Amino acid sequence: GDYLGSTVQVIPHITDEIKRCIGKMDDGEADVIISELGGTV
Repeated sequence: GDYLGSTVQVIPHITDEIKRCIGKMDDGEADVIISELGGTV
């Protein structure tokens, strides 16, 4: 691919969407939410 194993910067709207989705999991009863994120470009 074009990136050849280089580090790339995530666009801020992507991280905002991830945080929004994690926040949707909060039903008010849990003290901790464990979430795994990962990916390869």
